[in-house]
Amino acid sequence: MEEYPMRLYVSVKYFVIHWPKQDSYLVLERNTHRIYSTNTFNFSGKGLSPDEILYIDIYFFLGVIPIETVLYIAVVTKAESKGQILGKTIYEISEIELIEFNRSEDPKNLENSKTSIKKLLSTGFYFSFDYSLTLSIGYESQGETLHNESDKRFYWNFELYKEFISQDIDTLWFIPIIQGFFSVFHGENVVLALVSRRSCERAGTRYNCRGIDESGNVANFVETEQILIVTDNIFSYTQIRGSVPLYWGQSGITAQLSFTKSREMSITAFCSHADKLIEKYKHITMINLLSSSKAFENNLTNEWQAILKKVFSKYSQHLSYTYFDFHSNCKGQKFHKINLLIERISNFLQYYCYYSSNGSKQQGVIRTNCLDCLDRTNVVQSSISWDVLMNMLRNVNMDYVIKQDTSFVRAFKLQWADNGDYLSYQYTGTGSTISAVTREGSLGIKGLIMHGITSINRFYNATVHDDVKQISIDAVLRKKNKTQIVNKIEEELNKCSLEYSQFIDIRIRVVTWDLCGNKLGFINDITASEDFCNIVIFAFQQVAEFVLYEDLLVSAMTGYALLKTVCIEDTALVVFVEDRLIEDVTMFDHDTVYLPYKGKITNKRALAILFELYDSSFAFVACHLISGTDNNSARKEQIRYIHSESFGSCDKLMEDFDCKILFGNLNFRVNLCTFQILSHLHDENYEELFKTEQLTHNLKYGYLPGYKEPEITFPPTYPYIVGTDEYDRLKSRGPSWCDRVLYSGKLIPQIYKDLKVTASSHRPVEAQFVLQVKKINQELKKETENRLYEELSPRPLGSLPKMTCAKDLTCS
Repeated sequence: MEEYPMRLYVSVKYFVIHWPKQDSYLVLERNTHRIYSTNTFNFSGKGLSPDEILYIDIYFFLGVIPIETVLYIAVVTKAESKGQILGKTIYEISEIELIEFNRSEDPKNLENSKTSIKKLLSTGFYFSFDYSLTLSIGYESQGETLHNESDKRFYWNFELYKEFISQDIDTLWFIPIIQGFFSVFHGENVVLALVSRRSCERAGTRYNCRGIDESGNVANFVETEQILIVTDNIFSYTQIRGSVPLYWGQSGITAQLSFTKSREMSITAFCSHADKLIEKYKHITMINLLSSSKAFENNLTNEWQAILKKVFSKYSQHLSYTYFDFHSNCKGQKFHKINLLIERISNFLQYYCYYSSNGSKQQGVIRTNCLDCLDRTNVVQSSISWDVLMNMLRNVNMDYVIKQDTSFVRAFKLQWADNGDYLSYQYTGTGSTISAVTREGSLGIKGLIMHGITSINRFYNATVHDDVKQISIDAVLRKKNKTQIVNKIEEELNKCSLEYSQFIDIRIRVVTWDLCGNKLGFINDITASEDFCNIVIFAFQQVAEFVLYEDLLVSAMTGYALLKTVCIEDTALVVFVEDRLIEDVTMFDHDTVYLPYKGKITNKRALAILFELYDSSFAFVACHLISGTDNNSARKEQIRYIHSESFGSCDKLMEDFDCKILFGNLNFRVNLCTFQILSHLHDENYEELFKTEQLTHNLKYGYLPGYKEPEITFPPTYPYIVGTDEYDRLKSRGPSWCDRVLYSGKLIPQIYKDLKVTASSHRPVEAQFVLQVKKINQELKKETENRLYEELSPRPLGSLPKMTCAKDLTCS
């Protein structure tokens, strides 16, 4: 009897998935739509008898698939083991079930849609419980779950798990599936495997999905990996295929080819595509197999080559292009002429090499295309793979032995022929037109007949079935339907939050001061404030020996607790919180970012602190940007760099905060000469100065999106003669507002001024804001949650597949 890893229990109130191996239950509440995992679950304790519970044995759950307004739990009920790599089993899905989780207010017959989706997912999709199918075998695992270490380009059910991700379910539950092909051969002392991964980023059927999109994703993009294991030596070689990377398509009964957007737009999209490939694979050799004798294919080639000519200088170090007219060269079944192509790219093959467990890594990939990236492409890729495979075997002195092993050679041919058929079926609905070339070396009479039949079937599928299949693909990838499981308790709690919340005004004070190499002094002057503030933050740039004076600063802040000091060399960020609030601060984090300039890391840096207070989020970023009137663009780029590279490049600072403040010596200048600036200052004509002030211009025209600045009513903060209120006219730089405070979120500005401290050529600058925060009474919230839970009742179950009653089982 078949062993199933999991079991799905269904009742009116709950869907429960039990995974005995992990000793865990995944619970979906039908009345609240709440999702959680637990180590124990007792149905009888939930008021349910075994008679009210049905179950079905499953391999795993694929996620949630919406069809119109109905949400279905997708589960794999049948799968076939396709073999093992390194002791890890790979399965192909052979049957799934879609089980209604909610019921539509206006039920419709969705059986046709369900049947189409089940058919789509029941062939050519693979999974493993312990092997990362979305990644090449050479990936160095960090011990994370399959979900966390996946390549999202090939993770077809990633979007189907989004409700579970949003409710913080352990990602151990998420099993990635790939579409493509897998096969493995076990010989004496040798293992040969082939894995193809179709991208889900621009997925679709043949005539519905051609060319490129604005993000640089191309149709029928497939990464194919040949794996060879000889005793303890592991080798891997990766190739890719994908549609001609331009805006083009085919339509009508004659499949007329046309360019769907301008050349300029194709250039932009092509560059995005090339950038992605280079970032992932380092170097790319593009092989174009299109025919010169077919007018529409020749037009594609000419347009592509015209675009390559325009961008060649940008990519000459990482990208090369080779044209090989497959039909012309291999006419009359002279498929051996593919060796001419392999000779032409031999230098690239040698330089790119392959992955080896002995230490070598693949340094580039061959990207092959024909019109559909199926038949011609598969034949060429198999030939390239054989050539590289022989090099791998020479590495372990096995090439001669393996060449004589007819079972190994046969396995190689069958793998690539089956790969061509599978990928062709997924894109066109039929097998490859020339798979016999890969299997036998030539088409033969039978192959020629099958070529014609397959071409007719492809035309039939394009006109009859492809649109329905495309709808199913979009449903699985959740491209259009936004229906999802929303936690109803959270939704209702938000609606009645006034029952358990109160709103409090929090006053925030920030001070920035560049001390120009001086020690910290005048502490009473910079800490004094007429208004009591709940949060106070200081940022110091070019401060000497700050650690020696930190205690004096702390002593001056009576009534406050020091939340954190971040001090790197001569830059410091110090955060104080009112004593009574310190215990309510949570989710604290901080980071330091060294800033680049002209491709090199400089001594300029940014310090960032994040935390939450009650139900509100705070981010404070203190920075010292590059100086110089001519470096406006460099400063903008440094601000963008801070946001993208801080906190492990995870875009934390890109998120929406209730309070986000970026401040410090931002070093933006006025684009006028010193004489003109002083003249306008003499007349107190700030308005004229702001017309050419760099930061004002950047904010006005959206170059620093999301940020605003309080109104400036104080004179430029730099460069003063130390100890005076006079500007240093001997400086080559005219007076400018270098020291600034920017903000975003829900803040309301209250004060923005300079502090009359003359101990540096920079004046300190202070800003104060008010933020209304929501303080939650957790006991009242829990009471409200319990009441809502009792009020929400589940709808009756919808249609179910064949399931077993649990009355003879004990569920605990």
